[in-house]
Amino acid sequence: MVLRPGARLRHAHVQTFGEGVWHFHRQRALLERDSGLNDLVVNLGGAYARSEVASELVGPGAESEMLGLYFGHGRQQFDHYTLQHHVEHHTRSDLLYKGAVKDEARAVFSGLIKLEKGAQKTDAYQANRNLLLSPTARVDSIPQLEIGANDVRCTHGSTTAPVDEMQLFYLQSRGLPRGLAQELLVKAHLADVLSRIPLKALRAHIEAVIEEKVRI
Repeated sequence: MVLRPGARLRHAHVQTFGEGVWHFHRQRALLERDSGLNDLVVNLGGAYARSEVASELVGPGAESEMLGLYFGHGRQQFDHYTLQHHVEHHTRSDLLYKGAVKDEARAVFSGLIKLEKGAQKTDAYQANRNLLLSPTARVDSIPQLEIGANDVRCTHGSTTAPVDEMQLFYLQSRGLPRGLAQELLVKAHLADVLSRIPLKALRAHIEAVIEEKVRI
């Protein structure tokens, strides 16, 4: 994807393939002066899915918002590799990838914020948050920074944790069955990403698929 000066693009890649499918997705966006990209990657289906997503901010004033959402069950495996590459000055990127895994599912997130020497006044943020719904599920999260400029603001963060049993107990004490209580907690965990999807029909479709996967 090539965004010329001043261009604005909203892009969504959502996969809900059936069992047994292996899916590979690779994309690269070049953002020129004052352009803006809102990108969404959703992995819910298939046996194995690998996504490689790169935003290269090559013009001053370019902005990239990178959103990711995934939910794995059974023996599904999702691998995510992201690059926020700031080449020019006064650019901004914001990445938020959130996921949940249950049963024996696996997920990997490896994200890199890379700043060239000329990328002064850069504002870059990267966050990956994961929820473990069973003791046999696993997530590996690897946020990375490679900073070549000295007048920048770059932050990253990563969390992976099981469902809070106290929260489950509280919801169950209010009369909710454990399955429904867990479904509500998963939806709350993913809400940060879902709320930033501006297309209502797409958001409703993703929510419906997640609800079904939680109940399996």
